[in-house]
Amino acid sequence: MRFYCGERGRVGTLVTVDGGLLPRRLELRNHSPTGFDWGRQGQGAAQLALAILADSLGAELALEAYQQFLGEVVAGLDEDYWELFELDVRRWYHSKQQEISDRTDRSGN
Repeated sequence: MRFYCGERGRVGTLVTVDGGLLPRRLELRNHSPTGFDWGRQGQGAAQLALAILADSLGAELALEAYQQFLGEVVAGLDEDYWELFELDVRRWYHSKQQEISDRTDRSGN
């Protein structure tokens, strides 16, 4: 199971997965080419939500769910330091799967 960690320092933010840098996944959606953020809504936080879900669930599911993950998880992460396990990300998704699917069907995406 993968392990995600974010830390805010003097030179910016650092987000890792299993000790290596988490790819920003700008090819999926380019919200924040300058980096990740968390603890609030915003472009950097949206990029983080997308990157975590893409890493954990794959690109297609990430694109369907990242805005909700942003609002429910990423915006609430501690400002200075946080940890997430892939199992927690997957549990969140499975608890929201029907809601996300219904919203995606209604929007035509």
